[in-house]
Amino acid sequence: MHTVDNNPDKARMIRRIIKYLLWIAGSIVGLLLLISILVYIPPIQKFVKNKAASYLYDNMGIGLDIERLRLKFPVRLELDRTDVVMPSGDTSIRFNKAMASVALFPPISGDVRAKPFTLSEADVHYRDTISAMDLRAAIDEITMATAKIRPGAQTVDVPDLALKGAKVKLSLGESAAVSDSSSAAWLITAGRLRLDD
Repeated sequence: MHTVDNNPDKARMIRRIIKYLLWIAGSIVGLLLLISILVYIPPIQKFVKNKAASYLYDNMGIGLDIERLRLKFPVRLELDRTDVVMPSGDTSIRFNKAMASVALFPPISGDVRAKPFTLSEADVHYRDTISAMDLRAAIDEITMATAKIRPGAQTVDVPDLALKGAKVKLSLGESAAVSDSSSAAWLITAGRLRLDD
């Protein structure tokens, strides 16, 4: 003969466990929502910007100075008057304004899709001591409709890139002896490049 155990203490215990599990899951979801909302508050953005600049300088030696950073809903990033200087000091970029939108939900593969990207009033300087090349460019505007960035594969695919009002100065000298045969880790490909006066 089979008996059904109708123990009220056991049922109450199961309800409590379910209640606590739902409370924990709800708290985690609420915390994630709160963090995603806080990121849109300008003082929080300034704090994150300062922490990122400090991290880049302390760990990689990259100088980053951003006068103003704004993240707008859903994921539109704006940077005003920004300077980036590499540790060796031979590569730098300075621009007046950058605007980019990033896909809200990147695929599980980890690829990042940057949608319209605009960089205004940019000054670029790149010097390669091994090949004795010195490149300087003043560009009024750089626009890109979309880009696919694959951090795992260290590649960037840019199907269409437009430059407006570019003044480029390239100086080539005698190459120095190569002591290190390592190459840059990232591969950047551009499908079409448009140059407008």
